[in-house]
Amino acid sequence: MPGKKILAGMFLLSCVFLPREAEAGSHRKARYAPLAGRNEWSLLAGIGQGRVPDGPRLSMVFTEVIFRWSHFFSPLGAGSSGGQFHTSVEVIPYFEIDQDPRVYGAGANALLCFTPSWGPYSPSFEAGVGGLRTSSAVPPGTVTLNFTPQAGLKWQVPFKAWERFSLAFEYRFHHLSNAGRSDTNPGINSHLLLLGVSWYD
Repeated sequence: MPGKKILAGMFLLSCVFLPREAEAGSHRKARYAPLAGRNEWSLLAGIGQGRVPDGPRLSMVFTEVIFRWSHFFSPLGAGSSGGQFHTSVEVIPYFEIDQDPRVYGAGANALLCFTPSWGPYSPSFEAGVGGLRTSSAVPPGTVTLNFTPQAGLKWQVPFKAWERFSLAFEYRFHHLSNAGRSDTNPGINSHLLLLGVSWYD
């Protein structure tokens, strides 16, 4: 699966280019500096494990590749009570799920994210919704166009060689549903892990 190959490549890059602990302070400081008005670009690959709630259907595994654009707004507050919002628009050019037969698709997401000023290891909280078009019905017997509400956490660690570039780790709770557009709407609840790179303009 291309998604798994990209994940493996991102992991190898992280082993080579992530900052050593002694050097990490200045890089993390740059990462969490105010970014008002700036744009960020990301390339991510992920794997999800999901289960359809009704009994007859088994768990499903899917992979996806995401290209993301983010825009940062002015920081809010000061100190540990402050933080910064940014919006993200994601394009999913590749999606694959292990139904029988195997199903492929593409889609898009819109997310709102907030990064609190808690220190160098502060995560970003994200939530949003998307749409996914697939080559066959997902789950079987439903429809080929589904909605994908999702929420989760992400962390970014700058590369030691290039301060504008970061390694991104993300976890999302991912729900796939047709919103009642077919006779049945079992949905799929998944835990999605993403790994990728981000860079600022």
